[in-house]
Amino acid sequence: MADAISRRGRPATLRRVVSSGADQDVAILAILAGGAPLALAGSIQINAFTAIVAAETILAAGWPAPPRDNDRLIFAERAYTVQGNPDPRYVGDRIGAWVMQVRG
Repeated sequence: MADAISRRGRPATLRRVVSSGADQDVAILAILAGGAPLALAGSIQINAFTAIVAAETILAAGWPAPPRDNDRLIFAERAYTVQGNPDPRYVGDRIGAWVMQVRG
């Protein structure tokens, strides 16, 4: 799984917004797929995507894994908000990646 992300992933930042102190960032590779528009109100829309991020990079950096609801994914200079708790994808008995829904 990490191999697929290293081949197809693009540079991104995963950010944990901290109310007291500095935000916690980790540089990662991410795959962003989908892009279905969601209507908020009237003609206002946002896009919903599925993001896949490798666990190895996040864990090796000591970032407070796993990603969680309201974390931010900065991808191609756009910020997306993680919706809900990501689903782990296992490789054997270890988490290889997290699959999450993001909006932005």
